[in-house]
Amino acid sequence: MNKNKITIIIIAVILVVIAIIVCSPFLNKAKSRITEEQISKSKVIKQMVKEPSSRQILQPKIEVPQRPTQIPQDKWDKIVLFYKDLLKNNVLIEFYGKVNDQFEKPVENASIEIEIYPVSSIHDLLTWKSAPPSTHTKHTNSSGEFSFKGFGESLSIKNIKKNGFITKDKTASFYSTVNKKSPMPIIIGKYNPVTYTIINKRECEPLFVQKIKSHDVSINGVPSYIDFKNRKITSALTPDSDLKISAQKGEIRLTSNYKINDWKLSLETINGGILDTKPNSNVAPQASEYANEASFNTADLKQPVSTLFDKRYFVYDSKTNRYSLISAYISMHKDYILVDMTIYTNPSGSRNLAYNYEKRLEKYPE
Repeated sequence: MNKNKITIIIIAVILVVIAIIVCSPFLNKAKSRITEEQISKSKVIKQMVKEPSSRQILQPKIEVPQRPTQIPQDKWDKIVLFYKDLLKNNVLIEFYGKVNDQFEKPVENASIEIEIYPVSSIHDLLTWKSAPPSTHTKHTNSSGEFSFKGFGESLSIKNIKKNGFITKDKTASFYSTVNKKSPMPIIIGKYNPVTYTIINKRECEPLFVQKIKSHDVSINGVPSYIDFKNRKITSALTPDSDLKISAQKGEIRLTSNYKINDWKLSLETINGGILDTKPNSNVAPQASEYANEASFNTADLKQPVSTLFDKRYFVYDSKTNRYSLISAYISMHKDYILVDMTIYTNPSGSRNLAYNYEKRLEKYPE
């Protein structure tokens, strides 16, 4: 029996040794895998320590100057506390834009002037001054796109320029949302770039321009008639009339702060059609896409923010086979409406209505 037990023990030991030999490669692989995971995790932890979160990055380094002797300590402490809280508005700003010409083709190598407004310094606060903006210039790529990243409280696109193009000087500003507890980055146009249009002078055609200043549109549906060719406004329809304009006073509506009158302004073509269009559109659609009338009704707006509206319309005259673009500023008041219009007409019959003042026609071609 003792011999049998010894034999069994020897066999068991041999089997254990064999199992260790066979399984050792797998154990080494598992061990190396665990080691790699630990190293990877440690790298992530080290990276998190070296590279703080985006919210930490947003917080600028606070450097408090020495207290001026003329300011008491308790007042200075309040100023410093207010300043530290104000610095939270100094956030990361990302802006993505695109520049096209009047035919919606990308413009390469256009220069864009960008201004970033930072939070004022503590001394600026004491003297009621604003921190000056930092100016940056970006250029568009072959796709007409550009981008900018920086820190500040707000960003402004000041102007867009390129030789041979009519520049765009209209400012577009984007301000941060102030949130004292958790200021967030401002990211604009990352997945849908903000598009700007500049006019290629070489691609412009001669246009006849008519301007109507502060025309008082009669209320209660009494129409006026506009003659593009002779630059006239009449109270009766004439053979040369191109457009009928009328206004109808609506109901009084209560808003959150005051009472307003709703208005309906109607523009009706005598021959052809009219079409509401986007702000940057300069090429008229084909004649088949127009309607006989276009109207603008403030009752359709939930909450008008002002009484001044900027509208643009394409007009097609089937009698002369010519296209026009109307740029209108509509000022609505309690008992009347004022309309300022600039009307661009292409006498060639082309649908290109991009305007270059150097090619302006003084007389309407027959």
